[in-house]
Amino acid sequence: MQRVTGRKAIVLISTGVDTFSKANYEDVLKAVKESNTPVYVIGLGPVLLKAAELNGTVGPLSRIDWKRVESQLQEIARVSGGRFYSPDSTIDLSPIYDDIMENLKVRYVITYKSSTDADLRSPRTVRVELVNPRTGGPLQIVDASGRTIHANVIFQESYIPAAVSGG
Repeated sequence: MQRVTGRKAIVLISTGVDTFSKANYEDVLKAVKESNTPVYVIGLGPVLLKAAELNGTVGPLSRIDWKRVESQLQEIARVSGGRFYSPDSTIDLSPIYDDIMENLKVRYVITYKSSTDADLRSPRTVRVELVNPRTGGPLQIVDASGRTIHANVIFQESYIPAAVSGG
């Protein structure tokens, strides 16, 4: 995904069972972290198990650690900034797709790079405001009915770069 420009996301539909991959789980997590791409994971393990139980053919599926598999899929979604879904049946897929689409419509990613390379142990303060780029004043948002909403959202947080980066 690094070569893809613009907004991007991955929808991963999987049981979570790896049957032929050359990469191990740690490699996958590292790639997900570095890709800067949210992964929306739809875990089909419960659907597969229910279908197998209905057909009376659980067999090798009973030897899989499904809690671990689901936990790994959840971690992929978490580290990427995406979401994890675990439908009980395929009937639940439509609302999941709707939720993914809604999330992608309203998702904003804000990045910040300090203007100074000063001591990484000294605190930095970051302030985010919704500002109209034309006027410099507060951003006015229009809702679905066309009414103007005066949003005065200000978020301020301090952090220490060395503590965040683990360095």
